[in-house]
Amino acid sequence: MTDSFSERPLSEPSTPLSRSFSKRKRLLIPSQYKAVFDGARVKASTKHLLLLAIPTELAHSRMGVIVAKKNIRLAVNRNRFKRIIREHFRTQPFSASYDVVVLVRSKQQTYENAKIKQDLVLLWSRFEKNSRAVMNDAHKSST
Repeated sequence: MTDSFSERPLSEPSTPLSRSFSKRKRLLIPSQYKAVFDGARVKASTKHLLLLAIPTELAHSRMGVIVAKKNIRLAVNRNRFKRIIREHFRTQPFSASYDVVVLVRSKQQTYENAKIKQDLVLLWSRFEKNSRAVMNDAHKSST
């Protein structure tokens, strides 16, 4: 049996750029989120987004998205934010493995998709820069 959108079998594990966002790529339980909040070693932010991360020993990064109802009132808009963030995470993987939480802290209800994507590109580049700095500091302190 094959996926109607591609020629790969459905049972094949997802590749880094597959269309799925499988459970193994998600933070699923509260203790996983708590570990990131309590031990965030890498942080990056824009006016509307905050990214917190901790290095992980897994072979892949995992992500959780938090969009508070007090910030984005309509469920359709909260889900749109989550969908765009997950898509960016899936198509723009990090250079190393992290457990990541992305928080949407904008109270703007009408936020264009292009602007969200632009913020994500900026957020990802800040994250990569900050993560390199943190890893370099950790490596220097251990020697």
